[in-house]
Amino acid sequence: MRHPLDGCAAKLTRAEEHAHSLRAAIEQVATIPAVVDVDPDTRGFRYTQLAPLTVPIMLPIILGDAIHNLRSALDHLVWGITTLDGGTTGKWTGFPILMDPPPFRSKKWWKSDSGRTLAGLGPRRRRIVVRVQPYQRGDRRAAASDPLAVLHDLDINDKHKEPNLIVAKAVVVGMSARAIRDCEVEGVTANVGVMLDIGAHAGEVRYRVSGPEPQVEVKTQVTPKVEFLDGTPIAEKLRQLRDYVYGRVVWPLAPTVNLSYPAFVHSDVDEAGYIERLAEIDPKWDDKPLDSAWFAGGLAG
Repeated sequence: MRHPLDGCAAKLTRAEEHAHSLRAAIEQVATIPAVVDVDPDTRGFRYTQLAPLTVPIMLPIILGDAIHNLRSALDHLVWGITTLDGGTTGKWTGFPILMDPPPFRSKKWWKSDSGRTLAGLGPRRRRIVVRVQPYQRGDRRAAASDPLAVLHDLDINDKHKEPNLIVAKAVVVGMSARAIRDCEVEGVTANVGVMLDIGAHAGEVRYRVSGPEPQVEVKTQVTPKVEFLDGTPIAEKLRQLRDYVYGRVVWPLAPTVNLSYPAFVHSDVDEAGYIERLAEIDPKWDDKPLDSAWFAGGLAG
């Protein structure tokens, strides 16, 4: 028989698998090949990056899958613990992510799907959900930077608009070259540490000409950097969102959800490591004020 939290665990597992796939795909972008027609009257050339680096088309898709499963896990979590608490579930059951304080004094709102979102949860668990809402940060600008708000926005953008935009950058770590025809490569020097933008001097190749149409294949070894448009590495952003979801929501609401969680076998998730990382993501989390309406019987009215 399925456990009520199996859906949440499965979504978290799938998000972790997509994150691993994303990191593996990024690591594959480690060599940039190019074929160069060289001047037969010279003994060497400076290799310059002539084209922008392109993001492999599947990277934004894999990112979107990871984001969606992480966001969906929160809805499955609320459904599962509502079932465990003996509450009634329905189309309204889910995990809210609120940028503005709800209109607690509006009876109409309490009867709406938004107001009934957490209707089946007990006061303690409802308190946890309210405490992590983005609006608790005090203003709209601060709320927009909340990890749950970022997760929600990335998910909505990917589902309903377009894949989230990311850019690829690379730092040169090495270079190799081989003669294709009419020459012999005598040496290669990489400009290690340079950012491989258009026009960047990536290195130098020295050769000896032996025919009329010398041609060389150059392979530039790089450390890829795949980032959101604001410069945040996507792998780091995913880890931050995952840490926040696990540490601030999943574990406090349902500590047993991770007891048989398959992704922990293959990931760097560890409870001790969360203390330091969560403090970096949200250092004043314990100081947040608490609303009372959602965990003091307000839904009953």
